[in-house]
Amino acid sequence: MPAALDAVRFAQVLALVPAEGRLALLEQLSADVRAAAAEVARAWTVPPDWPALRRPCHRLAGLAGTIGAQATREAAARLEEAARLRDPAAAAAAHDRLTRAEAALLAEIGAARHRAAARA
Repeated sequence: MPAALDAVRFAQVLALVPAEGRLALLEQLSADVRAAAAEVARAWTVPPDWPALRRPCHRLAGLAGTIGAQATREAAARLEEAARLRDPAAAAAAHDRLTRAEAALLAEIGAARHRAAARA
């Protein structure tokens, strides 16, 4: 699996924040990804709550695109589209991809948090 984050794009985003604020930014990013994942999990019922599934996917796709997390952005966008179409098969495949992409993204954000904390 490729890196969960585009290193150049992520560095550009982090550079927008003063060094003393980067740890807080990374903690907020982690919290935002976890919150969206929790909302997706709550909506991932049988049958799925299609409207409730679309909202966190849309937010997550935007966040992921902003920070250079392409796999998460693509998976969230696909799940959002599958929810819009109410397509259970496409939604299941996209949900699986999103779950894996979120885990990889959170691991990379966590590693960046550890590096930022060590510098603080």
